[in-house]
Amino acid sequence: MFWQNAQARWIKHGKKWNQFKLPENDILIDYANGLQPFYYVKWHDVDIVYVPINVRASHWVLGVVHLHRRIIYVYDSLMGINNNARLQVAIKPLAKLLSHILNAIAYYGFHGNTKVNYQEWEIERLQDIPQ
Repeated sequence: MFWQNAQARWIKHGKKWNQFKLPENDILIDYANGLQPFYYVKWHDVDIVYVPINVRASHWVLGVVHLHRRIIYVYDSLMGINNNARLQVAIKPLAKLLSHILNAIAYYGFHGNTKVNYQEWEIERLQDIPQ
């Protein structure tokens, strides 16, 4: 459900993303705070978050989000289905939204960085994985 919620924010606000502000009661903040789906680990306490991502409603890939490095590594077991450009477009909602989520839970301050950075995260599709 995390991916569907992230994608819904992008569909609704993507054209005016520079004006987007994540509401305080957003379910995505609950995920990062460990309250969804049912009391999981807070993102403050981990370095990596695993996000299943549906590409074009036809194929799932795994996004491995490195919170400190600000990068999303993509594991795709069927690389022939989507080219790199299509995959980048599909994962863009997550790459844009992560900074908003982390700011909402005060992640940056918790880890000693008081400067909030809303730049889009890097996306890297890993090549050397089983197909």
